[in-house]
Amino acid sequence: MHRRHWGFIWSRRKKRKELPSFQLNLFLQAKRPYRLSSGSKDLKAKGIKAGCWKFEITAHQQIALEKLDAKLAGDALVCYASPSFHIQSDLYKHTISKTIVENSTFPSAKCLRNHSAWYYDQPGATGCANPEFESIQEAGLEQRIRTLIERSSEKFTGGELENRESLLKLANLVYEFVVEDGPSFASARFSEEIQYISDYVDAAELDDNADYVKSYLSVIAFCYFYKLQWFVIG
Repeated sequence: MHRRHWGFIWSRRKKRKELPSFQLNLFLQAKRPYRLSSGSKDLKAKGIKAGCWKFEITAHQQIALEKLDAKLAGDALVCYASPSFHIQSDLYKHTISKTIVENSTFPSAKCLRNHSAWYYDQPGATGCANPEFESIQEAGLEQRIRTLIERSSEKFTGGELENRESLLKLANLVYEFVVEDGPSFASARFSEEIQYISDYVDAAELDDNADYVKSYLSVIAFCYFYKLQWFVIG
């Protein structure tokens, strides 16, 4: 089933293989940065130095991310991701040294509400958003992940929500989000894919695991059609 985007964790199916934790999730919308050799006086007034970067915010995409953030409140982080570099050799260097995260910006979707661009001159989540050139400073991505895990630790203590139940809950929230998002190309393709997944899994005769496999593949399909990257973080 490699063509169904199983990923590494499913590469070898074993009867008693434990599912990874789906209790806490990170959804990233990747953006390409544009280098600005000279900043405007408005940016300089906000402390953004010349030679900064920016990425543009797509209105319908931003609205979808805001809705997703609200729907998954407490169970996920929904952020943008963009490099704090623009030279190809730097991409290769950070890929080899595994330092891309430390050299990227991760503003949350909810903080960029009603904005059309994000300007930044450093990694993390410190920058400026237009059209009002509002200064925004959030905790770094790793700190937000730790905070989310700490805040949710009591909720998931004692087996209140098993991994499988968490996965089913996540899939149900995704279904609800697509319905509430209304008719669109992405929602139509997602609905079509859900039917295909259901038929495919039923034909595989996975018995008690069928619902969980459908849920996993449904979240993968959702991320594909809404152009998101899904990471399990705790």
